Amino acid sequence: MRFCVFISMQNKKDRGWQQGHHPKQKGKKMTATVIAVLNQKGGAGKTTTAIPLATMLADMGNRVELINQDPQGSSLDWAEARAINRPETISFRMSTMGTSIQQEISSIKAYNDFVIIDGAPQATKLTIAAIKAADIVIIPVQPTQLDTWSTDSIVDFINEIHDMRGKEDPVTFFLPTRVLKGTKVGRSFSDKLSLAYGHPALKSKITQRLAFQEIFEGGGSILDLSPDNPARHEIKMLTKEIIEIAQGIK
Repeated sequence: MRFCVFISMQNKKDRGWQQGHHPKQKGKKMTATVIAVLNQKGGAGKTTTAIPLATMLADMGNRVELINQDPQGSSLDWAEARAINRPETISFRMSTMGTSIQQEISSIKAYNDFVIIDGAPQATKLTIAAIKAADIVIIPVQPTQLDTWSTDSIVDFINEIHDMRGKEDPVTFFLPTRVLKGTKVGRSFSDKLSLAYGHPALKSKITQRLAFQEIFEGGGSILDLSPDNPARHEIKMLTKEIIEIAQGIK
């Protein structure tokens, strides 16, 4: 397990937690909701969803850990750039885990409100391990037929785990990504996904915006955008929707 450490100069009371050890919470027992952002197709928007989601959750006052499961390590690259270029900003813990994630994650759930898994593409064992560890699975998918077909395998994995457990655990949602601005494709696409695969789509969507590309340069963050920026607003709405779902399954 490898950790990228962030120190928040804006939130000094959390400094020890971010440096690598978890303080016990007096009078409060925490059990994190584990959210896995998964799609075996590369370029679907997993990291582009996972990092802003973790960032916004932390900004809303939650203790968050982001787990990199992708051998390419894009989220770790972002974390290192953030630590070098913008170390003064509030952030969250990061770690990297593999196929033993279901066992390893238990040691951090008691010290967080949310654990976000940035899943790996084209890695069956890693994907299955993440599904088993998750409470919520988000499948980001672009609104094209080819991208829709690419979700077949992960939906099959999830359904097999549901059958094995005898219940819909983890709960699963599609997230339309890179939706063209000014079109109605997002909602109609969501309806088609739900009908075809039997899993609902989130009300939220991620629109194709230049801001989502630019914020990652030099370790940038969704919080670097102005509060009224449409991209930041989309992530805030997504985050609120995820919090509501998490509260509903507890």
